[in-house]
Amino acid sequence: MSQTSQTTYRYLLKSARMLAANTRHLVFECEDKTSFSYAPGQFISIHIPTTGKAIRRNFSIANPPTGNGEIELACAYVLNGLATTLLSNIKEGEAIDISGPYGLLLLKEEDPQRYIFVATGTGITPYRSMLPNLARRLEAKADLEIVVLFGARTLESLLYVDEFLDFAKQHPRFRYMAALSQDSPSDLSFASKGYVQHQFESLNLKPGSDFIYLCGNPNMIDQSFTALIEAGFDRKAIKREKYISGPLTAA
Repeated sequence: MSQTSQTTYRYLLKSARMLAANTRHLVFECEDKTSFSYAPGQFISIHIPTTGKAIRRNFSIANPPTGNGEIELACAYVLNGLATTLLSNIKEGEAIDISGPYGLLLLKEEDPQRYIFVATGTGITPYRSMLPNLARRLEAKADLEIVVLFGARTLESLLYVDEFLDFAKQHPRFRYMAALSQDSPSDLSFASKGYVQHQFESLNLKPGSDFIYLCGNPNMIDQSFTALIEAGFDRKAIKREKYISGPLTAA
């Protein structure tokens, strides 16, 4: 895990809304109206007050850099989780201390024919922050294609689905797919039953011209990575970041 800054910032909760039954979207603004610089795909550490050793938990930034001092986070509630309990109960105007940015799940200078972004749970948030950058890349490269493949249990647990579908309407070479492990949607063109790693066959994967991002549940990451290597992908064409309640490792 790369750590590029130890400066601590105080952020105040500006607003919050529910994305799904157990997932909250939060908008924070810097207390002194400044902000730190970050790249889409990076995450911050929340410093959790305790009486003992300092505890930090990591959350990907869900919005692109705006320059207005705001960051957005998505928090899925985890029973007895320190950070998720804090973020599930925080009220407007209350503060958190954060440091960052950290992380290597970044769009760099790779030039594939197709990006495939795979996520489960709040692992979708880094891709949301990348959307303006992806729009510029689609405009700059006429034959570039992009797929976002998001895995969830049910239709109701999909996060930011309307935003991704709206982006797909605006950009014909962008495709949004949902894999639902507990639902069997029959009337949605973008959704199918199953797990994300079982959808690779339908994508007609092309080692050498596809570049893959994996973000989310560690089991999904490991199974997907193994399947991609067996399919002929070079390790350098796969980026990974594992989540439990936030980013853990990147490769």
